[in-house]
Amino acid sequence: MVLRNYLTPGWGRRVGVAVAMVSIAVQVLVLAAGAWAFANRPTIRDWLVVGKVIPSATLETYVSEAGMSSAGRFYLYATKPELHTTSTFAKSCPNKETGVAVLGCYIPGTDRIHLLDITDPAFDTMEPVVAAHEMLHAVWARFDAAERERVAAAVEKSYDAIDDPVLTERLSVYEDASGQIDVEELFAVLGTEVALVGEELTAVYDRYFDRRGAVVALAVEAATVISTIVDEITRVGTEIVALEGEIVAARLDYDKAMTSLAADIETFNRRANKPGYYQSQSTFNRDRAALKKRSDALDAARLAINVQVDEYNTLVGQLDVLNGQAMALNKALGIDVSTLAPVNEPTDFP
Repeated sequence: MVLRNYLTPGWGRRVGVAVAMVSIAVQVLVLAAGAWAFANRPTIRDWLVVGKVIPSATLETYVSEAGMSSAGRFYLYATKPELHTTSTFAKSCPNKETGVAVLGCYIPGTDRIHLLDITDPAFDTMEPVVAAHEMLHAVWARFDAAERERVAAAVEKSYDAIDDPVLTERLSVYEDASGQIDVEELFAVLGTEVALVGEELTAVYDRYFDRRGAVVALAVEAATVISTIVDEITRVGTEIVALEGEIVAARLDYDKAMTSLAADIETFNRRANKPGYYQSQSTFNRDRAALKKRSDALDAARLAINVQVDEYNTLVGQLDVLNGQAMALNKALGIDVSTLAPVNEPTDFP
């Protein structure tokens, strides 16, 4: 069998034309892909980075607990996030203010996210929130100018509609010298800490979260841990100050009354020893009974003061525990505790 016996005139040319057309189509496709690749270099770079990243169990926990979508997870890993101890974290996120905890940062120049590995179990709920917050910074960095303008308008509209003093106080750490807050920071905070935002902004966040309510709930829980300790310190400290004032005033009254009683007892004894001063036994008994009554009242006052001192010492013990918790939490959050003094140094009552 000869192969050319199966060919009819013109078939070879048609095959040649078909191959040429396919070749041209492939060439156009390659050129189009090249143009797309050129226009989407950051996206390709992200894919290459994410493809090489080995997910860690800790980061996967953050992704899950924060309710991130596949896109949110993608942009988190696109920044090659790194977990740090407090010592190494300070080198990666150095811009820290006294008394302010920096728990994570996104560095635009290196396109890296750095996260503090918080060691205090009472504050574990904050770690996924921080990861999600920094992920949104990475997302913002990838918006083009038009997208940033559109999202910024939605962020500012949502923020203007929020009347929450707690959030305002929370955001004060981000204010510049003129009292303004960068819209990028608002974008990250509203996305992870505010449940209700405008519809347009909600649609943006929905790209990066499947369950954004989860991360907001964690943020609320973490804030509650802090506020509970602060509120308890404030309450106990206030009670200590008030009780200390009562004890000091009671001691002054007691000492003054004791001095007066001692003088009156001395006078009574001198008179009792003076022959003929008391003309009747009833008068003697009356004066002695009056002194005894005052002495008994002072004994009761002394016991009452002792009860107050015991209560004071109990409160001081509670404050010591709370201060210890606060200092440990500060240390776990990377705050320099050497500059912080415990609240309300107690008075040592004799």
